[in-house]
Amino acid sequence: MRSCTSRSGGSTCGADVALGLALAGYAVVRLGRVPSPLALLAFAVTLGSAVALVYAIWVALMSLAFWFVAVENLSVLFDAVYEAARYPVSAYPGALRFVFVYLVPIAWTTTIPASALTGRLGPAAALGAAGVAALALALTRLLWRAALRRYTSAGG
Repeated sequence: MRSCTSRSGGSTCGADVALGLALAGYAVVRLGRVPSPLALLAFAVTLGSAVALVYAIWVALMSLAFWFVAVENLSVLFDAVYEAARYPVSAYPGALRFVFVYLVPIAWTTTIPASALTGRLGPAAALGAAGVAALALALTRLLWRAALRRYTSAGG
């Protein structure tokens, strides 16, 4: 997913997604149990929510370009935040865990879908992920609209 949003990785997006899904399949096989249809549905919902959430975070950061001149730094900030999502949220101490679940909700992009695939989360968590994604999209839309109101063209 990260490559699909980065400036340099757009051309390999399909390959990255396929590789990621293959890796998830391999991990499930190595666990030695087949996910239930409910776990697969929860995974699909949480994965779709993760995509929406990454999009919302990206658009929110890029909306800040209306206030800040150095947009390249915002891209670097996104990459740094997303790098933190490589690890399970349980690997972080309590304060960072709170930040990654509630304030900068990157835990919902990696840890939650993986937990859904392995059957550790139920349908309520999948619906929670969809709710978090919907909230993030709604807040991002408000930020985008505020940014557009601030916009003035080069001509004045």
